[in-house]
Amino acid sequence: LGGMNRHKVGLLDLVSYGVGAMIGAGIFVLSGNVAKIAGPAGVVSFAISGLLAMITAYSYATFAREMGGTGGGYTYISATLNSELSFIGGIWLFFAYVSAGVLYAASFGYFFGLIFNLPWYYAAFVVAVLLTGINALSFRGSVTFERLVVGLKLVLLGIFIGVGITGINPSNYRDFMPSGFGGVLYSAALIFIAFEGFDVIATMGNDVNDRSKLPIAIYLSIAIVLTIYVLVILVMTGILHYSLLPSGEAGFISVATMKLGFFGFAFVVASAIASALGAFNATIFAASRVAYSMARDGNLPKMLGKMNSLGTPHVAVSVSGLLALLIMIASAIHEGGITLIGSVSSLAFLMSFAFVNLALLIRYAGKRQARMILPLLGLISCLALSIFVDPYAWALLLIYTGTLYFTRRLGMLF
Repeated sequence: LGGMNRHKVGLLDLVSYGVGAMIGAGIFVLSGNVAKIAGPAGVVSFAISGLLAMITAYSYATFAREMGGTGGGYTYISATLNSELSFIGGIWLFFAYVSAGVLYAASFGYFFGLIFNLPWYYAAFVVAVLLTGINALSFRGSVTFERLVVGLKLVLLGIFIGVGITGINPSNYRDFMPSGFGGVLYSAALIFIAFEGFDVIATMGNDVNDRSKLPIAIYLSIAIVLTIYVLVILVMTGILHYSLLPSGEAGFISVATMKLGFFGFAFVVASAIASALGAFNATIFAASRVAYSMARDGNLPKMLGKMNSLGTPHVAVSVSGLLALLIMIASAIHEGGITLIGSVSSLAFLMSFAFVNLALLIRYAGKRQARMILPLLGLISCLALSIFVDPYAWALLLIYTGTLYFTRRLGMLF
């Protein structure tokens, strides 16, 4: 893969990208929603989602250890499934990363806008352009930036948890599961998107100095994020009774301001901005690596497989960032666009994850029967969770898939 393997990263960098991609807008927006629906039992919802993520992570970790590669899930799919399914799985994963990046940039714009009273898209556009530029120009610049913002948001969230624990009222936990187990399961499906991001680590398979670190980084990043999510929901529902918590990001803000007043508000904004920056940086990095790998395989235009003198796929990065900007423009024009994009991103991840699990099932068929259990569970859980996704998201993903598929068949992509 040309100059891609000139970069050598360690375990800390891998975990930074995994944690950075997972802790984005989800913890600030979804934690309030989960607390409102499931009450304190939201910890069970996060645990279920984390377990499901670990099951699919097994397939990623297995492939990563055996194959490495730069395209992440696309590389694993293309090594096992036919070219038609590989193309579909690849464009799903590419769109999932780009649209997730849009969601994170919009989150940055929202919280930045709280300070300066601006519409979300102003700051979102600026940060998308800047971080796309960093990724296009320098691999090391992207890695260094990710380390810094992930370190910052872990410190800030650690402070929130540490201060919040001192204000917990145990009586708020008495009505532990107000919506029953059905509410817990519904919440688990809702927040699975909060664990989508461990797969970014797999796109660094050719950049790591020791391939055996890939599975460790995947599992470790999920464990770190799950611990943070569980502690955050325990603090939120412990400080304020779940019935009094506003939904969305307002829930997180209300708890922080109860404990720290204006400084709590400033703290939430700073945490959310750092989280959004890290998540956008990680997802635009991953999207470009998928596009690069698909171009090298002849599944996307060859120009996307070009490298600059620093060994960075600058064309793939630039195209990923441009697509993110176009989606942002469409989302800014149409009310509710960001919510729909979030649903499409979640669906695209679920379907591409299903393909990776299917690929490992096929790889093990007739050889290692005992090892087929986890990828089978992963396949079933991804398909089951996709049932909960907005029907409009299904329609949009099918239109996107059909358009690119038939464009490719007609030879118009090249």
